[in-house]
Amino acid sequence: MKKQPKNVREKKETKSRRVKILLIVATLIFVVALAGFLISLLGWFAANLETREIFASVKITTDRGGFDLNASALTFGEIKIGGSSTRNVIFQNKYEFPVLVVISAEGSIKPFLSFDDAVLVNVNETKKIGFSVVSSIDTEPGTYSGKVKFKIRRAD
Repeated sequence: MKKQPKNVREKKETKSRRVKILLIVATLIFVVALAGFLISLLGWFAANLETREIFASVKITTDRGGFDLNASALTFGEIKIGGSSTRNVIFQNKYEFPVLVVISAEGSIKPFLSFDDAVLVNVNETKKIGFSVVSSIDTEPGTYSGKVKFKIRRAD
């Protein structure tokens, strides 16, 4: 086997060192990016303490109104077309830090519901969170229902 000249060997060794350095740098960049992603994901899970859902419903009628007292659901009973109704949900913060209650709705009742998107609740505080349903004069009579979601997050 023939020996390579010294400068050819040096060029190959230099090229090999560059490739190794590039691989090390690329690996470090990947590890740092992955660590950042995992830390942000962990922060997101830590910020979202819990999610609760409650059933919500209203019956829109042409002739009468009525109410429904229900402690486990957000029921507005019956309202006349063009009418409205209001209910409250009581939220008590039992955490040792302030929380932000982020509220959203889904289902056929969503277009009729009105509420604050987020409510700050301090430590040991109890808050009434108001919900209203409003029917316009062109609403079709019927029963509208869905869910209201409460995402509880750390406020600090």
